[in-house]
Amino acid sequence: MKNLIVALIGKMKSIIASIRKNAEDALSWLNAIEKDKYQHYALGTAIAAAIFFASPPFLVLITTSWVFWLALGLSIFTVVACAVWKDYIHDEEADKKDVYVTIAGGATVWIVALLAYIL
Repeated sequence: MKNLIVALIGKMKSIIASIRKNAEDALSWLNAIEKDKYQHYALGTAIAAAIFFASPPFLVLITTSWVFWLALGLSIFTVVACAVWKDYIHDEEADKKDVYVTIAGGATVWIVALLAYIL
């Protein structure tokens, strides 16, 4: 019985060491991402959510049946336009990755909105 407990403890230590190694690998991968990319992602998410949730009261004045799709389209247009403007017009050097990351942040909101609409 004692040997079984010792074997289980050894196995648990091995599992915990494996989990710790995987967590350290994941954190080192996340730490390799530049701060600038996190900021672009957050900005894309914030712009997409703000436009998507703030525009329906105004869009109802135009139509009631297409409000969701108009709000989604306006949100997509605004995020893409802001990302392109910021990197290609405002900044001295354009970084395509910043544009992609900003749009990916917006896509997070759009996917959630589409899933909520469908389900």
